[in-house]
Amino acid sequence: MHLLDDETDETEKGIRLFVSDIERRGTPVSATGRLLLNNLLMGIMDVRVSASKFIKLHPEARSIAIKRPLIIVGLPRTGSTFLLSLLAQDVGTRHLRFWEMNWPIPPPKESTYYTDFRIAAQDTGMSAIDLVCPAYIDECAKNHVIAASTIEEELLILHHNFLLFSHYFLTGYDSKFSVRVPFFF
Repeated sequence: MHLLDDETDETEKGIRLFVSDIERRGTPVSATGRLLLNNLLMGIMDVRVSASKFIKLHPEARSIAIKRPLIIVGLPRTGSTFLLSLLAQDVGTRHLRFWEMNWPIPPPKESTYYTDFRIAAQDTGMSAIDLVCPAYIDECAKNHVIAASTIEEELLILHHNFLLFSHYFLTGYDSKFSVRVPFFF
């Protein structure tokens, strides 16, 4: 049985491989780690299910043209985030904020873009992470500021497709579903 209507979506397969690889390797996962892992994986599935339902209700969304995209490519610590933030100051550009990448569906409305309930929910989630993993957010912020309303690289949205986990270490094989385990386990 598929949670998603689209049987070609391989998100469930990726999650099952991720979990089975952790179990197969006997990777020690603390109770805190299991809680965080569960929340991460449930969040990925929630977004995928929401996206599937949204597309079913709004098939025209697939035909929206993205005109003249600007793609920034850079190695870590080379200024790509700074460049993105600088370019995002242009009112004629569209960029994503951290909260949008974690909760992209439904698309935000212009009228409530700065007051969307998901901003407060993202802040609450980050506070919860700080309670469970004290200093994690502060450690990350040494290299990259993370807050609900900060402008963020769009690559993070890929983790909803199980194509990317950021701030994780590669633990095993190389494939579309490369397994990564958070460093705090």
